[in-house]
Amino acid sequence: MKAALLLLGVLATASGCSKKLLPNVDPDAPPSLVVISVDTLRADRLGAYDYPASRTPIADQLAKEGVTFDYAIAPVPRTTPALASLFTGLWPHEHGAREVHDRIRHGELVAEVLHKHGFHTSAVTANPAAGRRQGFARGFDEFDQLRVTDDASVVTDHAIALLEEAQADEPLFLWVHYFDPHSPYRAPKAWRTGPQAKCKALRKFKKGQWRSNFNGISEKALPDCSRAYDAEIAFTDSEVGRLMKALRSAHRLDNAIVVFTSDHGENFGEWGSYFGHGVNVHDAAIRVPLIVAGAGIAKSERVARPIGLHDLAPTLLALGSVPRSNWPKMSGTDHSKAARRPPGSAVQAPIAFARSGGVLLIDDHTAIISGRPRTGYCMNDERFSLCWKGESPPTLHDRSRDPLLKADVKAAHPAIYESLVEARKRWTPTDARERSASDGHLKLVESPRLQGGFARSLYDLDQDPDEILDVKDAHRADLARLGAALDRWTAAIPGHTRNALSEEEEAQLKALGYVE
Repeated sequence: MKAALLLLGVLATASGCSKKLLPNVDPDAPPSLVVISVDTLRADRLGAYDYPASRTPIADQLAKEGVTFDYAIAPVPRTTPALASLFTGLWPHEHGAREVHDRIRHGELVAEVLHKHGFHTSAVTANPAAGRRQGFARGFDEFDQLRVTDDASVVTDHAIALLEEAQADEPLFLWVHYFDPHSPYRAPKAWRTGPQAKCKALRKFKKGQWRSNFNGISEKALPDCSRAYDAEIAFTDSEVGRLMKALRSAHRLDNAIVVFTSDHGENFGEWGSYFGHGVNVHDAAIRVPLIVAGAGIAKSERVARPIGLHDLAPTLLALGSVPRSNWPKMSGTDHSKAARRPPGSAVQAPIAFARSGGVLLIDDHTAIISGRPRTGYCMNDERFSLCWKGESPPTLHDRSRDPLLKADVKAAHPAIYESLVEARKRWTPTDARERSASDGHLKLVESPRLQGGFARSLYDLDQDPDEILDVKDAHRADLARLGAALDRWTAAIPGHTRNALSEEEEAQLKALGYVE
């Protein structure tokens, strides 16, 4: 009976997808601001971004009533640094939260600025990597931090309860962060379509094994995991619809601007990485949806030029009518004019930059360095891994014959051993990161090489959205243009050593699936 009632709710939501979500009201008073972020949501899994199998009527309707930014990019495909950039307007190396669970050390959050300008500020987050410990609660009158096991319905319930705390005559700033599309993908049964057993079976393997497609296990599970991921997105979209209905009933949409976005995407086999994010800068991981709708926003428009998540902070302050003289120092650019009057295609396109996170799982050998000080590191080439932990001597492993890294073969391969020892001297885990620069059409990617420096590849995103074919030889001028821009950006990024995490943070990282 419970399942039947839930299914009826699903059908009711889907049948109402064409109904208008936002009233036509645009008074002179400062609008309320609602930011809805969905963890781990790829842009290309929404109907608004032309996904043919989408079940996202609410997000798609928002796009019809607002402006869709076609190429929004996360600076790092990890929750903490990406959302910290969204709310400070700073790059991760500027605000200090450069990896998942790091603390925000510099900058002023949008909530702090809006609170000082008369907004009632409320938030609910289901991801502990975007919580109080990292500094996200600053500036909020109410801040509900839930558990990763709390699904989208619980998040919506808390968000609706927070609406009662604000006075009717106060502009509202509400941030709601849903977690559900993050792996493992376990949507309620009513939202599942087709078999998902092979995806569920991956849980018996170590995380690093299915992230790196150990013995082909992840490739075989890809269709099932893709369906499971879409089910999570569909379920979350329905809960966003329930939140929008509650906002409208509370008259909080009478003069409001709604922003729908994500912190990062998710790899589904792109560049060898499965069902996770952070280890590369493929658009699957860094391109996120960004839809802006509401009072004074253009209708059914698209903006092609790139925008970074760090551009959202100044854009939100401008949309919230905060005087520019009261803005904190930010590196992001205000795109509010593009939301109100989308520019034509002739506008000069800015460049979006991104950098990968660290490969935190020691047995995920998709990058030249994998692991952490707590668990040990491996230096990886295409076949061999040199691994060490603490003060113990390093061991060499031939992954082609010994995928579980049991046998030390350094005596049989002294030259390879020495080459990886030398590579370890060239790179630190915080420096061995991929990085990219894109104008939305052409994308330059730099990948660290064991012998030092970076290998460059260039992709034509219009012709090759999967980023498979390197076209740098055909676009030498663009390679130089994007390369010079990327060099300028990376020159400002200092090296750093990450502080050790607490036992509680370690437990949360395990719950999130980032570490064993």
